[in-house]
Amino acid sequence: LLWPADNTWPPEIDFSETGEVATSTSWTMHFGSSNSFFQQSISIDMTKWHTWGVIWTPSTVTFVVDGTLWGVFDVRSQIPHQPMTLDLEERTECSIGRQCPTVPVSMLVDWVVEYKKL
Repeated sequence: LLWPADNTWPPEIDFSETGEVATSTSWTMHFGSSNSFFQQSISIDMTKWHTWGVIWTPSTVTFVVDGTLWGVFDVRSQIPHQPMTLDLEERTECSIGRQCPTVPVSMLVDWVVEYKKL
């Protein structure tokens, strides 16, 4: 996810946000003081390795999985313009209705790279 560098939320850009099933994931744009959001899902086997990408520009946020475009957010007024950090997050929130795990869960990451336009 991309998180505000000053830790003031929102905005937030999630580029692989998976719930209680391993057959889909979604990207989510969080924006506005009342946490408005837009989300799009994709059917995908989350038990397999994938390459995720997010391309963030002043006018669009483009989401890519395994080299294929799977979403574009282009509401320019809602795209973050402040510095953001690239973060990896894994958590379970049983108190908000997500399925509580009965076995250990993990996230495996092979590599991460971040590019900045100069």
